[in-house]
Amino acid sequence: MPATYGEKEHLVSKSEAFEHATISVLQTARSELPGIQPWTRGAIAKAPTVIHDINGTPLFYDYEVKEGRATLGTIRTAASKILGDPDVAYELGARSWNFKAIAEKLLPKVQRANRGATVGKPLLVCYGYPKLGVMFPITGPRGKSRVIFDFSGVQVPEGDPAKGIEGAFAWSFYDSLKTNTRKAGLARYETIDTFRASLSPAVRQQITTVKAVSMLERRIAPWQLTKNVTRELAFCTHYLATHARGHHCFALHGQQQWDYCAVATAQMILDYYRYHYTQATIAPALGYAPGGCPSDQSPGYESLSHGHLEATFDGSPTWAKAKARIDAGEPFKTGIPGHARACAGYSYTQSILVPIGGSGVTNRRLMIYDPSPWNADDTVGGSVSWESWDTVNHTNFIYVGVGTA
Repeated sequence: MPATYGEKEHLVSKSEAFEHATISVLQTARSELPGIQPWTRGAIAKAPTVIHDINGTPLFYDYEVKEGRATLGTIRTAASKILGDPDVAYELGARSWNFKAIAEKLLPKVQRANRGATVGKPLLVCYGYPKLGVMFPITGPRGKSRVIFDFSGVQVPEGDPAKGIEGAFAWSFYDSLKTNTRKAGLARYETIDTFRASLSPAVRQQITTVKAVSMLERRIAPWQLTKNVTRELAFCTHYLATHARGHHCFALHGQQQWDYCAVATAQMILDYYRYHYTQATIAPALGYAPGGCPSDQSPGYESLSHGHLEATFDGSPTWAKAKARIDAGEPFKTGIPGHARACAGYSYTQSILVPIGGSGVTNRRLMIYDPSPWNADDTVGGSVSWESWDTVNHTNFIYVGVGTA
């Protein structure tokens, strides 16, 4: 790999990432991305949560958005320009984990298991995109090593996500990026960054000093939107009083075991069609074994619906196929290396970055219902995000619907 495309050579400063986080909130709110408009009333935390790759290099800067004491969400920005989009994802709502508390609880366990070795400072890592955990560097008589845990305290094995098992493997996001992907990502980042760089020093100073994002709305000229299409599955309030998260036409379920991502994803999609099963019932139907499920779980969807639903595995997913499924009102399972999530919406915008003579940029996002982080209570685990299509390696889809071919 040419040295010019290394992740460390193109790290983004936290101040630059903060500017992108603020600008992206304004722009996505103006494009009426569902769930983001309230964020303009809040303030973006100046100090991000730094998430590392398991190779030890910063991977993401996560900026919390708060209105008073209430957490509205989190903006995930790229820590290296080779990722392409400065704004990787918008996670809706507050998070259910506390890294410091988890790391402190795990430390004695790691020290006992590694007597005679030096256990280094714990790092918050993305051990298998987008799953987060705790990594402890270890230096001992046999050299350097590392151990990785998810937030429940389960040690996560390192493995090859290309094996086709969707559960829990730790792998390096950076190491998975090929040279062409890095080169394209760097070019995309630099194109988008022309808008931030075009702002006057006075406006950029205001970005770093104002408390509420709304104070900047009239001071930053918007991108010229030339196309703006957003679709999310319909909202309803069935059983609102009896379900901890309410009941939507599409509802989030966290995975109830560390390797149940595909199981919880199937539960969400089957629930949409009103086939209600526990995750314990769904798991064997999908071919689950300790460690996860095979990537093609389509027979399980059909058997659990008694043949009323048709499920199709697709090993060559595209944006056009994702859009078509949501336009048809059909949520689908989206596979990424070693992990399964559900998709229930998309957003597509085309923009001119600078009013005069600027470059055009297309933004494609999926509304992701991620069953991770796991929790035995499925109403507590998981998260909902608008995620950049172009940042993620999409490995497979499973389409589920009545009469889907």
